[in-house]
Formats: sequence, structure tokens, C-alpha cells
Amino acid sequence: MKFRLPVLLLALPLLSAQFAFAAAATDDRLLAARDAARMRWRLKAQEASLERIALELQGHELESYVEYWRLLPDLGMADPATIKAFLTRYEGSYIAEKMRGDWLKMLGKNQQWALFDAEYPLLVNKDNELLCYYYQRRLNTNDRTVLPEARALWFTPASLPDSCTPVFQTLISSGQIKVEDIWTRIRLALEENQTGVATHANRYLPSLEALNSTELNNAAKNPQRYLETLNRKIKTRSDREIVLFALLRVLRNDTNPAYVQWLKVKDQLTASDRSYFLGRLGYRAAMRHDSRALDWFREAQNMTPYYPPSDTVLAWQVRAALRAAQWDEVLKTIERMSPAEQQIDTWRYWKARALKTKGRTQD
Repeated sequence: MKFRLPVLLLALPLLSAQFAFAAAATDDRLLAARDAARMRWRLKAQEASLERIALELQGHELESYVEYWRLLPDLGMADPATIKAFLTRYEGSYIAEKMRGDWLKMLGKNQQWALFDAEYPLLVNKDNELLCYYYQRRLNTNDRTVLPEARALWFTPASLPDSCTPVFQTLISSGQIKVEDIWTRIRLALEENQTGVATHANRYLPSLEALNSTELNNAAKNPQRYLETLNRKIKTRSDREIVLFALLRVLRNDTNPAYVQWLKVKDQLTASDRSYFLGRLGYRAAMRHDSRALDWFREAQNMTPYYPPSDTVLAWQVRAALRAAQWDEVLKTIERMSPAEQQIDTWRYWKARALKTKGRTQD
């Protein structure tokens, strides 16, 4: 034993290197399987390579991934029993969840609703593409309980998958989404600089009321120049939305140039539009610790009618009020947030602080 222990200690680095080499080789085969599966979409000759690698990796802890890659290219034509067997074998794992999600999207696209109905409740994480297939299915069966959820998805400023288009078309044709709702989504999209989303939503407006695409493109390319050279009256809804969009683009970079342009056009906008932009002006000013932020927030609120601010805007109003130690405004602004937002720990804490400062400890 006296000489064996040192020998064993000397051998350990060699053994570790061998194990590392074996692991690396296995990992290389795993990556090769993935690449072969990707190529299989385009080149059937890769199928034999994938099958060979799959045999080599039998028993590997990530064997399920190889099996997933083998099934994925033919998912639309696969025997449902094969997919269900995979899901049962690896139930509770990430790869089973991934397979179920991919299969459900294929089932929804092909309108294989019986299988879709059976598998959808078993999926944990449902993205917008799957949600819209689910809404399609429910609306096709005249299930109107999903209308509020489906309608709420319309007000997403980001681009949505193609599976949502039939859902929105149904809601628009049935009057669940009205012209004003279309304008609201256009404004939300432009607020996030998502001109493509705004243009897509614009297709649902009557042609005589729609956004002027040429003017929108000009405002997007150079918002400062667009506002400086604006030599016509702001009359239509399209005019107002594009001017507000240009103002927001300038405001994103700097407060003062946007405010200068705002003073030139504000009298041609509606009270609601003025309230909207003043809220955004306060929001950007608060982010920049500009002392004018609270005045702009207050001016926005005093408009009649005023534009309902988002929780994000209200959150920055609270921060501006905190910096100014305006506890009344902190409390009132938190209470204007949505119920869900008010339950966030940050706002619960500051609401409690505001109540304590005002001596309302029983509240």
C-alpha cells in the first residue's frame, strides 16, 4: 500500500484526462446528431448519419435530445402514437415540454383539433402562437368565454404570430374590436417604434381613415425634420398620430427639442392627445431626473378628457414624486395603478411609507 497510493495519485490526472476525452467525444457526437438533424430538413442523405449517431449515443443522459431531433423534421406526418410514446417516456422533462409545444403548433396549423384538445392542457408554457391556436379552436366552437382574453392580446405592441390573424379577423368582423381599438394598437406600436406592427394594424381601418403611409415613413426617417417642415394643418386622426409619433421619436433622444416642437403643434391636437403626450413627456423627464417631470404629469392629469396612463408611466411618476418628497402624490399615483401593479412589493412598500408619513398607520 505504501507504493500503490502515490502511483494511484500519479495516475489520477491521466484517468481524469481520459474521462474528459471520452465526455468530449460523446458531446461531439451529440452535436453531430443535432447538426445532422438540422441538415436532414434539406438533405435526406443526412438521415443515415443521424441514425448511426443515435445508435452510438444510446444510454447517454441526453439521448432524448437525439430522439427529439430525429422526430422533429417529420412532425407533421408522424404517427401520433410515436409522439405520445415519446412524451410519456420523457414526461416532466424539458425536452418533452419542447416536443409537446412543437407538436401542438403543427396540430393547430393543420387544424387537427381532436389531438390538439387532448394535448394543450398538458403544456405548461404556452406562447402567443399556441394561445392563438387555442383561441381559434374555441371561437370555432362558438365558445365566447375566451373573447376577453383574445381581445386583450390585440393590444400587444409587438408583432404577433400568424396564428393570431384569424382570431383578430373574427373579433373585428364581430365588432369585438372596434375602430378605436385599432387606433389604440397603432399608437401602442408607434410608442414602441414598431412601425411594422402599426402598418399591419392599419390594414384593418377603413381606407379613408387609415394612416398615411408616406407621411409615416417620412416621420420615421427623420422625425425632427418632419416636425420642422410641417406646413399644413393637423386635421385627421392620421395626422395627429403621426405627429405624436414624430414627437416621441425626438423625445426618445432629448427632452428639450421635443418640448420645443410640442409647443408649436399642441393647440392643433385634442385634449386627450395633449394629455397623452404630456404623460410621455413626464415619463422621459422623470427617467432623466428632470425637475419638470411632475409638472408635466400633473398637467396631463388635468386635461379633460385625460388619457389614461400606463402602469409604466405611473411608476415613473411615483419615482419623481419620491425624489421631490411629495408623499400625497406618491400615494395617489400608486392608487391609480392597476390592481396587479399595486400588489408588486415595491409599490406596497412605498404606499405603506406614504401612509405612515401621512399618519394613516391604520390603513
